[in-house]
Amino acid sequence: GEKKHRTRAHRPSRGRPYARTTKVGECERRERVDYHTGARAGSCLAASTHTRTEGERARRGEGGKPETPTTHLPFSMAAVAERPNVAAQGQDQENLQQEMEDLAMGPIPVQTLTTKGVSAGDIKKLIEGGVHTVECLAHMSKKELCAIKGISENKVEKLQQVAWQVIPMGFTTATVIAENQAEKIMIHTGCKEVDAILEGGLEAGSITEIYGEYRCGKTQFCHTLCVTCQLPLSQGGGEGKALYIDTEGTFRPQRLHQIAERFNLNPSDVLDNVAYARAHNTDHQSQLLLAAASMMAEARFALIIVDSATSLYRSEFNGRGELS
Repeated sequence: GEKKHRTRAHRPSRGRPYARTTKVGECERRERVDYHTGARAGSCLAASTHTRTEGERARRGEGGKPETPTTHLPFSMAAVAERPNVAAQGQDQENLQQEMEDLAMGPIPVQTLTTKGVSAGDIKKLIEGGVHTVECLAHMSKKELCAIKGISENKVEKLQQVAWQVIPMGFTTATVIAENQAEKIMIHTGCKEVDAILEGGLEAGSITEIYGEYRCGKTQFCHTLCVTCQLPLSQGGGEGKALYIDTEGTFRPQRLHQIAERFNLNPSDVLDNVAYARAHNTDHQSQLLLAAASMMAEARFALIIVDSATSLYRSEFNGRGELS
């Protein structure tokens, strides 16, 4: 019979309103960033966040501020000696702005709601219930949130009100939606003919189902996507990691090594950027998806692959009656 493989590519969102108070030097600085956002898929199968590489940290000069010696100097020399402090404050402001942009590029971790008055205990309960981002909290129904242990109906209403202050849930203009669609990321499949059929590749933020007969190349297609999603945006990639849930034991890292060489990538780096897990039953598969949501709230993933999405369900359930 036909097997179905499901992949989901996700691009970083353009951001949501977010306010933070940060101490810079001897004063407190409060900034608010407002970005337009588009619609988001209702399922938490995939999320994308931004992580800084060591090179980015080095370029931005992150680390402690250099201490300025307190030597008595003439006025002109003292003014020169004070310049590193000005430069350090400028660097702090630049780092702060970059951190705000980093948060705006992906889902907002639910831990940030502590600045809105949500207790650490409630944050812990939400995370244990599978809610790792503010977007997930805002989009979940009251019934789903009440099912989380330790969260009462009154508390759900308060949490949703806080989340809706951060995530726009109302109307927007068609112009904003058109701008978001114009900026969508298309992940190349590695085959120009297939990319042409898909009008550029796999659309970020969408679910793509791949089906076909046995040995027609579905798993090979998924392996190739694990590599192409790591390419820069200018080369048709998603500049992110891949998450692979294997239900049939067909994952082959040796194949990733070969595909990485084809795209002139470092094979060891490519393998490090693929998170792999083997699902042994349907319950385990569901647990892995919840774990994936947690991972994607902490690191930048461009793609999640479930190969195959229906294999375990076919073997454990007989007929539609058991599935319902």
